[in-house]
Amino acid sequence: MKCLEDIRFVMELLVRENKTSNKKINKLLKLLNAINFELAKDKQKEKPLVLSIQDGFLPKFINLLVTQKEINHTIGIAGESACGKTTFVSSIMSVFSHLKNKNYYTSLCCDDYYLDTSDALEKVNGSFEEYFKLGYSFDTPDALNLELLNSHLESLKNNVDITSPKYDFVTCKSELDKGEFKKSSKIIILEGLFALNEKLHNSVDIKVYIDTPFDIIKERWFKRAASRGKTGDAANVQFNDVNNAASKYIRPHKHNADIVLNGCVCASYIVEFTQSMVNAVFNALKD
Repeated sequence: MKCLEDIRFVMELLVRENKTSNKKINKLLKLLNAINFELAKDKQKEKPLVLSIQDGFLPKFINLLVTQKEINHTIGIAGESACGKTTFVSSIMSVFSHLKNKNYYTSLCCDDYYLDTSDALEKVNGSFEEYFKLGYSFDTPDALNLELLNSHLESLKNNVDITSPKYDFVTCKSELDKGEFKKSSKIIILEGLFALNEKLHNSVDIKVYIDTPFDIIKERWFKRAASRGKTGDAANVQFNDVNNAASKYIRPHKHNADIVLNGCVCASYIVEFTQSMVNAVFNALKD
């Protein structure tokens, strides 16, 4: 029934836009079937990657691929700290890197857009414990220059290249236009804690949330903290702050995401699934 609803949606969309040629309809239906086939295979896995898809998203996505293929589109990938965002993004980027057209994609990271608070850190002699006592945090959207990030996303979508800021987590210093050159591309991937923040909603076309059980996030977070030399009370206090911030600023976006993905899936399967999906889409779109 769900597939029939998707087909009906596509047909109605084509009628509204006066794009009812047999060629266009056949391409849309071929693409819909190809994507549904890959999703059905994933669903049979012990640990599927795709946990849920928002009602109505799939046919809209297919229409975007077919009728708006000349337009640049942004994919926002968010989730709380240690949920598996970096693993997911690096896995799909490894697939995209093998595409013939190297200008097909580009990526931005929210971490590059933290505001410069180096003066505050210097005043407490570089002590992050004292820095946090002053009320500073890396886990609230106010800590980022979301206005600049939004502007950069809009520029990339409008075929304007940008240079991202360069942020140093050791000194809390931000240097504008000192980061990486980002070329405007058909697919723009934005990854980070606040990739689905309300201030970016108009610039993000496809919203993806990485969902991971709390106990796994906690285990990953403390393991990473220990590797960075942070243990004991300092780690406990920071994790408590991170968890409270996630509850307020990050987890609510799960309910508005177009796609919710499993943060417990291994990198090799993410690559396998992404490659299969990319192949299915490109084959379906061939004339």
